Amino acid sequence: MESTTSLDVIILEEIEITVSESSLDNSSLSSKSETIITTSSYLLEGSFIISEILNSQNLDLSIADNYKASASLPALYIYLSNNPNSISEALELGKVTVFKGVLNYIIENTELNNCK
Repeated sequence: MESTTSLDVIILEEIEITVSESSLDNSSLSSKSETIITTSSYLLEGSFIISEILNSQNLDLSIADNYKASASLPALYIYLSNNPNSISEALELGKVTVFKGVLNYIIENTELNNCK
C-alpha cells in the first residue's frame, strides 16, 4: 500500500463522513485526532482518535463521547478509507448500532498511513 498524507473515515449508507488530515508529514505520527463531518441533513457529529497500538500491526479507532447520530439513519456502516468519494477499496468495520456516546474499534493488520 502507498503512504499518504490523508486518512478518511467514512460512515456510509444514506450519509457519508469525511475526515482528512492536511499538510502534515504523517510518516512519524502514531495517532490522529479529527472531527466527524456529515454530508447529509441527518444528525451526525462527534470526534475521534485513531492510534497505532504499540508492538502490533493494529489500530485503535476511538469515537468520543460527543458522538451523536440520528437513529433514523437506515443501515449505517463505518468504513476506513483514504478516499472520501468511494468505499471501493475501503475497509468495512461494521454496522453501527450505537447512536450516541463512545464507540471503539480495533482494526487488525492495518497501519495508520497505509489505508486504501
